[in-house]
Amino acid sequence: GSSRAFSASNRHFLLRFASAGIELVSIDLTKPVEDQPPFDVILHKLSDLMTASDRGDSEASKGVALIEAYVARHPKVVVLDPLPNVRKLLNRSVCYTEIKGICFSVRDVTVCSPHFTTVPIGRSPDDLTELSFPLVCKHLIAHGSREAHQMAIVFNEEGFKEVDFPFVAQQFINHSGLLYKIFVVGKRHFVVKRPSLKNLTLNRHDKSTIFFHSHDVSKADASSELNGIVDPIEDHRQLDDSVASTIAEKFREKLGLSLFGVDVVIEDESNRHCIIDVNFFPGYEGFASFERAVLELLLDQTVRAGKPTNGLSSNGYQNGFNLSGTANGCCLKLHNGVHPPLNGAGSLDDLVSRSMSRSPIPVTGQRSATTVNRTVNLAVNHLASGPVHT
Repeated sequence: GSSRAFSASNRHFLLRFASAGIELVSIDLTKPVEDQPPFDVILHKLSDLMTASDRGDSEASKGVALIEAYVARHPKVVVLDPLPNVRKLLNRSVCYTEIKGICFSVRDVTVCSPHFTTVPIGRSPDDLTELSFPLVCKHLIAHGSREAHQMAIVFNEEGFKEVDFPFVAQQFINHSGLLYKIFVVGKRHFVVKRPSLKNLTLNRHDKSTIFFHSHDVSKADASSELNGIVDPIEDHRQLDDSVASTIAEKFREKLGLSLFGVDVVIEDESNRHCIIDVNFFPGYEGFASFERAVLELLLDQTVRAGKPTNGLSSNGYQNGFNLSGTANGCCLKLHNGVHPPLNGAGSLDDLVSRSMSRSPIPVTGQRSATTVNRTVNLAVNHLASGPVHT
């Protein structure tokens, strides 16, 4: 299914950002980054390229190395998100190990992640003491290929022999076919309901392994025979926003990321809220005010980084961004001093509100060539021109 595209081809997106002065331009990963505009903030979706690099793709490795080398030479560059932090989410075993210690209670709700074990191809798990069948087997690769969405449900140890890919075996949680996706952009989050796997028990007559593709059961319009019988639209259950907010905050802090998604299911019997997956830079399909959240994140990070901005602060923005772009990759370029100080309200919220309504930004005086004395570039690397998928 399609999702929100963050790309140079999204004219509506570009026009809104243009009113805040943001320009989308390309970063060519086939050329030295040093030969391109100096960047202060890099916004990227390099997860697929990083996965390809880890699997031996030499061209992907060169592209990732270009960014890593640039950031190493320019330690003051803000990276959204830092590549070492993103890398933790590329392998499910690493990711689940990272988050298994996140267990807390809020409003009498327990939040935790299910038990899991990592299994090589063609073998049974060495230790099942904390697990009970059925189990969900998920490919170790979490990003970058269709393989990342390959999954299987096994009902006994014999079932492991049928799974022909390296995987993590995660405890299956009965949750009446409802999945909650928490989309996070900086300090903002948004929750959407999605269909999910129906309840399963060991009492079923057919205990043969079930193979499926996660998109087939969890997209908004999914209608798989594996989906639950509960209509996600009509069901009255909701993920309490205070719980969702706490999850977003704790994972933001733990992972050191600003752009990610958390998949949550609510266990039928216990009401435990279980974190079953975490994704970097998901599709954000259904995220209301997505563009506004991204704009706030970019402006906030620019200010926090303490970039030279001729008076730009959290209380008064006088900078402008300019927008352009290409299909293969893009960058955001903030030109210092394009707009003189805002006339009247100049807070972050006011600037964002004006930008999202696409109303003109009032300025005082005329643009002076002497005010454009430094360019602060926000680089966006390897963002697809089409929809971005979870």
